[in-house]
Amino acid sequence: MQKTEALVAVMAFAMMTAVLLPISLAFARRIFNKTSAPPPHGMSAELDERLHRMEQAIESIAIEVERVGEGQRFVTQLLANAPARSPARPLAENASGGERLEERK
Repeated sequence: MQKTEALVAVMAFAMMTAVLLPISLAFARRIFNKTSAPPPHGMSAELDERLHRMEQAIESIAIEVERVGEGQRFVTQLLANAPARSPARPLAENASGGERLEERK
């Protein structure tokens, strides 16, 4: 019985070593390979200018999308308030001149 328990303990130690050793080595390499240069404290002027241009472009796109939405609402309101129309006439009838707008009323 002691022999089996010792074998289980050795196998458990071997499995933990096989898993933890590569992880600890990778972590140690990551720590030692870091550069000593500090990160930049602020944004560069070029990045700041680029972000400003992007902000202006996004605002102009938002204005244009709002204009399109207003146009769609206006057309929808016109179509909703328009009187009911008769079904479309055949193309030949429309080509011959048909009736005038004043005669339709």
